Amino acid sequence: MSKVFVTQQVRIRDAATGGFRDKVDLTPATKYGPLIYIFGGGGQVALQPYLMVDSIEERLSEEKFDPRADFLLCQGDPVVAMQVFHLMMQRGGCRVLRWDNMYKHYTIVAGQDSPNREMAHDGN
Repeated sequence: MSKVFVTQQVRIRDAATGGFRDKVDLTPATKYGPLIYIFGGGGQVALQPYLMVDSIEERLSEEKFDPRADFLLCQGDPVVAMQVFHLMMQRGGCRVLRWDNMYKHYTIVAGQDSPNREMAHDGN
């Protein structure tokens, strides 16, 4: 079963409840598989590069990242997103989910050297 690796959980304070909630509703991405957050919401992980890389590697191993089946959804710190993308490419490639604002759905963008590079989008 495919999984969707999300680079970071981005949370904001909910004015009505005083608690925190996800800034973006990622429900449409669950069409591609369950969401696996590489980093939770909070902290500036990119300020500690060696720890960040180790944490990403550990998470990809724990969740058994499969370049032929899984997806990457980038949100949060661009440095974290670039590092996750880079490490996934080293493991055989990755397919990135990109939100299409006009059509209100995710499209698949294949990373260079991805085993799925011929798939430019999901056809929606």
